[in-house]
Amino acid sequence: MDTRRLRHAARLARIFWAYRRGKTRVAPLPVRLWIESTSHCNLRCPYCPNKDIARADHGFMDLDLYRTIIDQVADHVYDVNLFHRGEPLIHPRLPEMVAYARAKGLYTRIHTNVTLLNEKKSRALIEAGLDFLSCSFDGYTAEMYEANRVGAKFDWALDHLKAFLRLKRDLGARRPFTVVQVMEIGAPRDKAERRRLRDAFLDRFRGLPLDRVILRDPHNWAGDVDTFPELSRDALLADGRRFTPCTFLWYSSTIYWDGTVTACPQDFFSKLGMGDLKAKPLREIWNDSRLVELRTRMAAGDIPKELPCYTCDRIWRRTVLGVPTDYLRAFLSDQLMSYGWLRRLVRV
Repeated sequence: MDTRRLRHAARLARIFWAYRRGKTRVAPLPVRLWIESTSHCNLRCPYCPNKDIARADHGFMDLDLYRTIIDQVADHVYDVNLFHRGEPLIHPRLPEMVAYARAKGLYTRIHTNVTLLNEKKSRALIEAGLDFLSCSFDGYTAEMYEANRVGAKFDWALDHLKAFLRLKRDLGARRPFTVVQVMEIGAPRDKAERRRLRDAFLDRFRGLPLDRVILRDPHNWAGDVDTFPELSRDALLADGRRFTPCTFLWYSSTIYWDGTVTACPQDFFSKLGMGDLKAKPLREIWNDSRLVELRTRMAAGDIPKELPCYTCDRIWRRTVLGVPTDYLRAFLSDQLMSYGWLRRLVRV
Protein backbone atom coordinates (compact mmCIF):
# COMPACT_ATOMS: atom_id res chain seq x y z
CA MET A 1 0.00 0.00 0.00
CA ASP A 2 1.51 3.37 -0.99
CA THR A 3 1.97 6.31 1.36
CA ARG A 4 -0.94 8.28 -0.04
CA ARG A 5 -3.39 5.44 0.56
CA LEU A 6 -2.08 4.97 4.09
CA ARG A 7 -2.64 8.67 4.81
CA HIS A 8 -6.13 8.41 3.33
CA ALA A 9 -6.96 5.39 5.50
CA ALA A 10 -5.71 7.24 8.59
CA ARG A 11 -7.82 10.32 7.76
CA LEU A 12 -10.90 8.16 7.23
CA ALA A 13 -10.38 6.56 10.63
CA ARG A 14 -10.08 9.96 12.34
CA ILE A 15 -13.14 11.27 10.49
CA PHE A 16 -15.17 8.21 11.43
CA TRP A 17 -14.18 8.65 15.08
CA ALA A 18 -15.20 12.32 14.98
CA TYR A 19 -18.52 11.37 13.37
CA ARG A 20 -19.29 8.64 15.89
CA ARG A 21 -18.43 10.96 18.79
CA GLY A 22 -20.57 13.74 17.32
CA LYS A 23 -17.66 16.16 17.22
CA THR A 24 -18.67 19.35 15.49
CA ARG A 25 -15.16 20.57 14.67
CA VAL A 26 -13.43 18.03 12.46
CA ALA A 27 -9.64 18.27 12.42
CA PRO A 28 -9.10 16.25 9.22
CA LEU A 29 -10.05 18.29 6.19
CA PRO A 30 -12.54 16.73 3.71
CA VAL A 31 -11.30 13.71 1.80
CA ARG A 32 -13.90 13.77 -0.97
CA LEU A 33 -15.08 16.68 -3.12
CA TRP A 34 -17.87 17.23 -5.58
CA ILE A 35 -16.69 19.99 -7.95
CA GLU A 36 -19.40 21.08 -10.33
CA SER A 37 -17.81 21.47 -13.75
CA THR A 38 -21.16 22.77 -15.03
CA SER A 39 -24.75 23.00 -13.85
CA HIS A 40 -26.09 22.74 -17.41
CA CYS A 41 -27.81 19.54 -18.49
CA ASN A 42 -29.15 18.43 -21.87
CA LEU A 43 -31.96 16.29 -20.37
CA ARG A 44 -35.03 16.99 -18.24
CA CYS A 45 -35.50 13.87 -16.16
CA PRO A 46 -38.66 13.89 -14.00
CA TYR A 47 -36.88 12.75 -10.83
CA CYS A 48 -33.98 15.20 -11.08
CA PRO A 49 -34.25 18.79 -9.75
CA ASN A 50 -31.87 20.18 -12.38
CA LYS A 51 -34.80 21.20 -14.58
CA ASP A 52 -35.93 23.56 -11.81
CA ILE A 53 -32.62 25.43 -11.42
CA ALA A 54 -32.99 29.11 -12.31
CA ARG A 55 -31.37 30.20 -15.55
CA ALA A 56 -29.08 32.58 -13.64
CA ASP A 57 -27.67 29.64 -11.67
CA HIS A 58 -26.50 27.80 -14.77
CA GLY A 59 -22.86 28.17 -15.72
CA PHE A 60 -19.44 26.63 -16.29
CA MET A 61 -16.59 26.54 -13.82
CA ASP A 62 -13.72 28.77 -14.89
CA LEU A 63 -10.52 26.78 -15.37
CA ASP A 64 -8.44 29.20 -13.29
CA LEU A 65 -10.88 28.89 -10.37
CA TYR A 66 -10.78 25.12 -10.76
CA ARG A 67 -6.98 25.03 -10.63
CA THR A 68 -7.03 27.23 -7.51
CA ILE A 69 -9.42 24.79 -5.82
CA ILE A 70 -7.33 21.74 -6.72
CA ASP A 71 -4.17 23.46 -5.50
CA GLN A 72 -5.92 24.20 -2.18
CA VAL A 73 -7.08 20.64 -1.54
CA ALA A 74 -4.42 18.42 -3.08
CA ASP A 75 -2.77 17.72 0.28
CA HIS A 76 -5.87 16.25 1.92
CA VAL A 77 -8.51 15.26 -0.67
CA TYR A 78 -8.33 11.70 -1.98
CA ASP A 79 -10.90 11.78 -4.77
CA VAL A 80 -12.82 14.40 -6.68
CA ASN A 81 -16.16 14.07 -8.46
CA LEU A 82 -16.13 16.47 -11.40
CA PHE A 83 -19.90 16.79 -11.51
CA HIS A 84 -22.82 17.74 -9.34
CA ARG A 85 -26.08 19.16 -10.71
CA GLY A 86 -25.30 19.10 -14.42
CA GLU A 87 -23.97 16.90 -17.20
CA PRO A 88 -20.16 17.18 -16.99
CA LEU A 89 -19.53 16.30 -20.64
CA ILE A 90 -21.05 19.66 -21.60
CA HIS A 91 -17.98 21.43 -20.19
CA PRO A 92 -15.62 21.91 -23.16
CA ARG A 93 -12.46 21.63 -21.03
CA LEU A 94 -13.42 18.67 -18.89
CA PRO A 95 -10.43 16.52 -19.99
CA GLU A 96 -8.09 19.33 -18.92
CA MET A 97 -9.77 19.37 -15.52
CA VAL A 98 -9.28 15.64 -15.19
CA ALA A 99 -5.64 15.85 -16.22
CA TYR A 100 -4.88 18.67 -13.76
CA ALA A 101 -6.38 16.78 -10.81
CA ARG A 102 -4.58 13.60 -11.85
CA ALA A 103 -1.28 15.49 -12.01
CA LYS A 104 -1.85 16.50 -8.36
CA GLY A 105 -2.36 12.86 -7.38
CA LEU A 106 -6.16 12.97 -7.02
CA TYR A 107 -8.49 10.14 -8.00
CA THR A 108 -10.98 11.50 -10.56
CA ARG A 109 -14.62 10.55 -11.10
CA ILE A 110 -17.36 11.51 -13.56
CA HIS A 111 -21.05 10.59 -13.58
CA THR A 112 -22.68 11.07 -16.97
CA ASN A 113 -25.85 10.35 -18.91
CA VAL A 114 -23.53 9.23 -21.81
CA THR A 115 -25.63 10.94 -24.51
CA LEU A 116 -22.71 13.28 -25.33
CA LEU A 117 -19.96 10.66 -25.01
CA ASN A 118 -18.72 10.75 -28.59
CA GLU A 119 -15.40 9.33 -29.79
CA LYS A 120 -13.48 12.59 -29.44
CA LYS A 121 -14.55 13.11 -25.83
CA SER A 122 -14.07 9.44 -25.01
CA ARG A 123 -10.51 9.42 -26.27
CA ALA A 124 -9.71 12.71 -24.52
CA LEU A 125 -10.97 11.43 -21.15
CA ILE A 126 -9.07 8.17 -21.46
CA GLU A 127 -5.87 10.01 -22.41
CA ALA A 128 -6.37 12.48 -19.54
CA GLY A 129 -6.28 9.54 -17.12
CA LEU A 130 -9.86 9.57 -15.81
CA ASP A 131 -10.07 6.97 -13.05
CA PHE A 132 -13.80 6.28 -12.74
CA LEU A 133 -16.69 6.71 -15.16
CA SER A 134 -20.22 6.11 -13.90
CA CYS A 135 -22.83 5.94 -16.65
CA SER A 136 -26.43 6.52 -15.68
CA PHE A 137 -28.69 4.28 -17.75
CA ASP A 138 -32.09 4.08 -16.11
CA GLY A 139 -33.92 1.61 -18.29
CA TYR A 140 -33.49 -1.81 -19.91
CA THR A 141 -35.76 -1.03 -22.86
CA ALA A 142 -36.43 2.06 -24.98
CA GLU A 143 -39.84 2.53 -23.35
CA MET A 144 -38.46 2.37 -19.81
CA TYR A 145 -35.34 4.41 -20.53
CA GLU A 146 -36.96 7.23 -22.51
CA ALA A 147 -39.66 7.73 -19.88
CA ASN A 148 -36.94 8.22 -17.26
CA ARG A 149 -34.40 10.10 -19.40
CA VAL A 150 -36.52 12.77 -21.05
CA GLY A 151 -34.73 14.17 -24.08
CA ALA A 152 -32.58 11.08 -24.68
CA LYS A 153 -32.96 8.15 -27.06
CA PHE A 154 -32.24 4.62 -25.89
CA ASP A 155 -30.38 3.42 -28.99
CA TRP A 156 -28.34 6.63 -29.24
CA ALA A 157 -27.18 6.42 -25.62
CA LEU A 158 -26.50 2.69 -25.86
CA ASP A 159 -24.43 3.15 -29.03
CA HIS A 160 -22.35 5.86 -27.34
CA LEU A 161 -21.67 3.71 -24.30
CA LYS A 162 -20.72 0.64 -26.32
CA ALA A 163 -18.49 2.73 -28.59
CA PHE A 164 -16.68 4.08 -25.51
CA LEU A 165 -16.14 0.56 -24.18
CA ARG A 166 -14.84 -0.63 -27.55
CA LEU A 167 -12.41 2.28 -27.66
CA LYS A 168 -11.23 1.53 -24.14
CA ARG A 169 -10.73 -2.12 -25.14
CA ASP A 170 -8.93 -1.30 -28.39
CA LEU A 171 -6.58 1.12 -26.63
CA GLY A 172 -5.81 -1.48 -23.98
CA ALA A 173 -6.74 1.07 -21.31
CA ARG A 174 -7.36 -0.08 -17.74
CA ARG A 175 -8.84 3.28 -16.81
CA PRO A 176 -11.43 4.53 -16.34
CA PHE A 177 -13.08 1.88 -14.22
CA THR A 178 -16.45 1.89 -15.95
CA VAL A 179 -19.79 1.44 -14.23
CA VAL A 180 -23.35 1.33 -15.52
CA GLN A 181 -25.73 2.59 -12.84
CA VAL A 182 -29.42 1.75 -13.12
CA MET A 183 -32.44 2.88 -11.13
CA GLU A 184 -35.16 0.42 -12.11
CA ILE A 185 -37.91 3.04 -12.25
CA GLY A 186 -40.78 1.76 -14.38
CA ALA A 187 -39.43 -1.80 -14.51
CA PRO A 188 -41.97 -4.66 -14.38
CA ARG A 189 -43.16 -5.57 -10.89
CA ASP A 190 -42.72 -9.25 -11.64
CA LYS A 191 -39.21 -10.15 -10.45
CA ALA A 192 -38.67 -12.86 -13.05
CA GLU A 193 -39.62 -10.52 -15.90
CA ARG A 194 -37.47 -7.75 -14.46
CA ARG A 195 -34.52 -10.13 -14.24
CA ARG A 196 -35.09 -11.28 -17.83
CA LEU A 197 -35.02 -7.69 -19.11
CA ARG A 198 -31.94 -6.92 -17.02
CA ASP A 199 -30.08 -9.97 -18.31
CA ALA A 200 -30.98 -9.14 -21.91
CA PHE A 201 -29.74 -5.58 -21.42
CA LEU A 202 -26.45 -6.65 -19.83
CA ASP A 203 -25.90 -9.20 -22.58
CA ARG A 204 -25.47 -6.24 -24.94
CA PHE A 205 -22.11 -5.58 -23.25
CA ARG A 206 -20.72 -9.09 -23.68
CA GLY A 207 -17.04 -8.94 -24.60
CA LEU A 208 -16.73 -5.28 -23.62
CA PRO A 209 -14.75 -3.97 -20.62
CA LEU A 210 -17.69 -3.00 -18.42
CA ASP A 211 -16.35 -3.31 -14.88
CA ARG A 212 -19.47 -3.12 -12.75
CA VAL A 213 -23.24 -2.75 -12.79
CA ILE A 214 -24.90 -0.96 -9.89
CA LEU A 215 -28.63 -1.19 -9.23
CA ARG A 216 -29.41 1.88 -7.18
CA ASP A 217 -32.50 2.82 -5.22
CA PRO A 218 -33.96 6.27 -5.99
CA HIS A 219 -33.74 9.11 -3.48
CA ASN A 220 -35.60 12.38 -3.02
CA TRP A 221 -32.74 14.89 -3.42
CA ALA A 222 -33.18 16.29 0.09
CA GLY A 223 -36.93 16.57 -0.43
CA ASP A 224 -36.69 18.57 -3.67
CA VAL A 225 -38.23 15.69 -5.66
CA ASP A 226 -41.62 14.33 -4.64
CA THR A 227 -41.86 11.66 -7.36
CA PHE A 228 -41.46 8.92 -4.78
CA PRO A 229 -44.01 9.35 -1.96
CA GLU A 230 -42.62 6.28 -0.18
CA LEU A 231 -39.47 8.35 0.51
CA SER A 232 -41.26 11.16 2.31
CA ARG A 233 -40.39 11.77 5.94
CA ASP A 234 -43.85 10.65 7.12
CA ALA A 235 -43.71 7.45 5.07
CA LEU A 236 -40.24 6.57 6.36
CA LEU A 237 -41.26 7.22 9.97
CA ALA A 238 -44.36 5.06 9.48
CA ASP A 239 -42.04 2.32 8.20
CA GLY A 240 -40.22 2.39 11.54
CA ARG A 241 -37.06 4.05 10.25
CA ARG A 242 -34.66 5.60 12.75
CA PHE A 243 -32.73 8.83 12.33
CA THR A 244 -29.01 8.54 11.58
CA PRO A 245 -26.80 11.65 11.28
CA CYS A 246 -25.67 12.29 7.73
CA THR A 247 -22.02 11.46 7.07
CA PHE A 248 -21.53 14.07 4.31
CA LEU A 249 -20.94 16.86 6.84
CA TRP A 250 -17.94 15.06 8.29
CA TYR A 251 -16.03 13.88 5.24
CA SER A 252 -16.95 15.84 2.10
CA SER A 253 -17.57 19.23 0.53
CA THR A 254 -19.46 20.26 -2.58
CA ILE A 255 -18.50 23.23 -4.75
CA TYR A 256 -20.73 24.82 -7.37
CA TRP A 257 -19.39 26.10 -10.68
CA ASP A 258 -19.17 29.67 -9.31
CA GLY A 259 -17.13 28.73 -6.22
CA THR A 260 -20.02 28.53 -3.74
CA VAL A 261 -19.49 25.81 -1.14
CA THR A 262 -22.47 23.80 0.05
CA ALA A 263 -22.46 21.21 2.80
CA CYS A 264 -24.13 18.45 0.83
CA PRO A 265 -24.11 16.95 -2.68
CA GLN A 266 -27.89 16.49 -2.39
CA ASP A 267 -28.33 20.29 -2.19
CA PHE A 268 -29.34 21.58 -5.64
CA PHE A 269 -30.42 25.09 -4.62
CA SER A 270 -27.70 26.24 -2.20
CA LYS A 271 -29.94 25.99 0.83
CA LEU A 272 -26.88 24.84 2.77
CA GLY A 273 -24.43 27.41 1.43
CA MET A 274 -21.33 27.57 3.62
CA GLY A 275 -19.18 30.17 1.89
CA ASP A 276 -17.46 31.30 -1.28
CA LEU A 277 -14.07 29.90 -2.28
CA LYS A 278 -13.31 33.11 -4.13
CA ALA A 279 -13.38 34.89 -0.75
CA LYS A 280 -12.19 32.25 1.73
CA PRO A 281 -10.18 28.99 1.39
CA LEU A 282 -11.89 25.68 2.00
CA ARG A 283 -9.79 24.91 5.08
CA GLU A 284 -11.36 27.97 6.77
CA ILE A 285 -14.90 27.19 5.61
CA TRP A 286 -14.61 23.59 6.83
CA ASN A 287 -14.81 24.48 10.53
CA ASP A 288 -16.41 27.92 10.47
CA SER A 289 -19.53 28.72 12.48
CA ARG A 290 -22.10 27.76 9.83
CA LEU A 291 -20.82 24.24 9.26
CA VAL A 292 -20.12 23.68 12.96
CA GLU A 293 -23.71 24.67 13.78
CA LEU A 294 -25.07 22.34 11.11
CA ARG A 295 -23.00 19.42 12.44
CA THR A 296 -24.20 20.24 15.97
CA ARG A 297 -27.83 20.07 14.90
CA MET A 298 -27.26 16.94 12.82
CA ALA A 299 -25.44 15.11 15.62
CA ALA A 300 -28.28 15.94 18.02
CA GLY A 301 -31.03 15.08 15.55
CA ASP A 302 -32.31 18.64 15.89
CA ILE A 303 -33.07 19.46 12.24
CA PRO A 304 -35.11 22.65 11.66
CA LYS A 305 -37.94 22.28 9.17
CA GLU A 306 -36.50 25.02 6.97
CA LEU A 307 -33.38 22.96 6.22
CA PRO A 308 -33.44 20.45 3.33
CA CYS A 309 -32.01 17.85 5.73
CA TYR A 310 -35.42 17.73 7.44
CA THR A 311 -37.09 16.11 4.43
CA CYS A 312 -34.06 14.21 3.08
CA ASP A 313 -34.62 10.45 2.94
CA ARG A 314 -30.91 9.70 3.36
CA ILE A 315 -30.89 10.29 7.13
CA TRP A 316 -33.78 7.85 7.57
CA ARG A 317 -32.31 4.96 5.60
CA ARG A 318 -31.19 1.74 7.22
CA THR A 319 -27.52 2.07 8.16
CA VAL A 320 -24.46 0.20 9.34
CA LEU A 321 -22.09 2.35 11.41
CA GLY A 322 -23.76 5.45 10.05
CA VAL A 323 -23.43 4.51 6.38
CA PRO A 324 -26.77 3.83 4.63
CA THR A 325 -26.89 0.15 3.69
CA ASP A 326 -27.91 0.98 0.12
CA TYR A 327 -24.59 2.84 -0.23
CA LEU A 328 -22.49 0.57 1.98
CA ARG A 329 -21.55 -2.04 -0.60
CA ALA A 330 -20.69 0.63 -3.15
CA PHE A 331 -18.62 2.51 -0.54
CA LEU A 332 -16.71 -0.59 0.51
CA SER A 333 -16.16 -1.79 -3.03
CA ASP A 334 -14.94 1.71 -4.01
CA GLN A 335 -12.26 1.35 -1.35
CA LEU A 336 -11.40 -2.20 -2.38
CA MET A 337 -11.40 -1.23 -6.06
CA SER A 338 -8.61 1.26 -5.49
CA TYR A 339 -6.54 -1.66 -4.22
CA GLY A 340 -7.17 -3.77 -7.30
CA TRP A 341 -10.57 -5.40 -6.73
CA LEU A 342 -12.37 -5.28 -10.06
CA ARG A 343 -15.38 -6.53 -11.98
CA ARG A 344 -18.19 -7.17 -9.55
CA LEU A 345 -21.97 -6.88 -9.70
CA VAL A 346 -23.19 -4.83 -6.76
CA ARG A 347 -26.77 -4.22 -5.69
CA VAL A 348 -27.01 -1.09 -3.56
